[in-house]
Amino acid sequence: MVEEDFAAVAGSAHVLKGLFGDWPDGLTLEENLWDMGWHDREFFEGRSFAWSLRDKDGVYIGCAYFHPEMGRRGAVLGYVWIVDRPDRMALQAMVIDEMTNWLNGLVAQPVTVTWHQPPG
Repeated sequence: MVEEDFAAVAGSAHVLKGLFGDWPDGLTLEENLWDMGWHDREFFEGRSFAWSLRDKDGVYIGCAYFHPEMGRRGAVLGYVWIVDRPDRMALQAMVIDEMTNWLNGLVAQPVTVTWHQPPG
């Protein structure tokens, strides 16, 4: 999984520019392992949530993240990125719609997700 994520990130670094500051400039496989471990820990502690995204054939295509906004009940920052491919923007839009609907189906009160994504 670490190698698969690293290949997707490294192969789409130009797409990811600016989404998370200067990340993934200079990212190494070992640093990627640490990033994935950090995501796992945050998920376990309920501080933020990260998912790997796969297409219908099981191919790794990107990631999505939810970061609850501290002090703002019902507010979440959402991030999504899809590897560099011709249908990337359409897939990002689909993930945003599906994840927003999924999240709101889990909770009694509506949640506002402010989405961030790489530009087209």
